[in-house]
Amino acid sequence: MGSCGKDGRFDPETALFRRYHPRHRHRLGQAHDEIATQTPRIASALYAGPLFPAFGHFLLESLARLWAADRFPDRPILWSVGQGTDHAILQPWMRDILDLLGVTNPILLVTAPVTVDELIVPAPGYEIQYRFGAHHRRFLGKVSHRPEPNRKLWLSRAGVEKVENAGRTALEARL
Repeated sequence: MGSCGKDGRFDPETALFRRYHPRHRHRLGQAHDEIATQTPRIASALYAGPLFPAFGHFLLESLARLWAADRFPDRPILWSVGQGTDHAILQPWMRDILDLLGVTNPILLVTAPVTVDELIVPAPGYEIQYRFGAHHRRFLGKVSHRPEPNRKLWLSRAGVEKVENAGRTALEARL
C-alpha cells in the first residue's frame, strides 16, 4: 500500500511508518511489481494511508493523515485497503468517528491500483511511539473530553494470544 509518482517509482512518504524503538523506523508499504496500464482514474484525492479495520489501529494509524481534511474539505479521502480483503467497507463506527471530527469529505476505499491526477499526501500527524504532531492534536481536539464519573476503560492486548477471540466485536460495539 502506497503511491507511485508519474515516473512509476514508489513514493516512500506514502508508506505507513511505525517506530517501536528510538533508532528503528519500520516502513509498511511498497510498490506493486506491476501496475496495470489501464487503471481507474480519479481527478484529485487526499491520501489517508491504509484503512485498518481494528478500532485502535483505525484511531492511531488510519486517522493519522486526516488532519489535512480541514484544509481540503472538498477533496475525496482515499484510503488503501489490502487486496483480497473483506474489510473494504467503512464501518458505521468509523463513520461515527469521522462525524465527530467534522469530516464530511467523500470517502474512496481502494483495493487495487488507481490513477490519481492530483494526490495530496499529508505527513502523518501520528506515528506509533514516535511523534504526535500539534496539527493532529488540534484536529483530534475538536472532540471534547467527556469522561464518565466512576467509569474507566483500559484497552490492552497484553497476554492475549488471539485478539480476534478477545471479545473485540462486543467491546467495539460498546465503545
